[in-house]
Amino acid sequence: MRSTLLVLLTIGAAATAAAQAPLGFSSATAAREDSVERLLLAVPDTASVRAMSRDLSARPHLAGSPAQAVTRDYVLGKLRAWGMDSVWSQAYDVYIPMPDTVQAWFMPRTGAAPQRLALGEPLIGATPGPAVPPFNGYTGDGDVTADVVYVGYGLIEDYKVLDSLDVSVKGNAATSIRQGRCGRRSASNAARS
Repeated sequence: MRSTLLVLLTIGAAATAAAQAPLGFSSATAAREDSVERLLLAVPDTASVRAMSRDLSARPHLAGSPAQAVTRDYVLGKLRAWGMDSVWSQAYDVYIPMPDTVQAWFMPRTGAAPQRLALGEPLIGATPGPAVPPFNGYTGDGDVTADVVYVGYGLIEDYKVLDSLDVSVKGNAATSIRQGRCGRRSASNAARS
């Protein structure tokens, strides 16, 4: 008798929990949410994810650029094709630096002809495409002619090592071509201080 009552109580509790909508959803929106979740779980497969990743990474699409609008439309189209017909985009006005010109020259010695540096990065893979010119956003414009001091990652620790070697960056151009331990902004702030 006791085991029968326990089984009936367990079945009754499961039925009540199943009938209640998840927290934050009405029963109508819970049904819609459930159908969208089931649709999303059914749609992805490795081939379509690979194709979408290839499409999205084929060209640079900096925020605010026409290429970014193409990317937005591509993603919205994919979501709509997967049955998510209530997706939309929202425009924002944001300050994003994008230089119109980035140039650098190397002057091997005083009086020698300057040599223009190639700032583009090598293409990766067999599909050539446009590239974003290298630049450091949110730094000042200007012309700099100075000796160059290599500063590793450009972290405070790197400057301490240079100080211990009696190498000063004051009045010189600090260059950091290593990446991975800090962002470009951190390195430029460390160089300024």
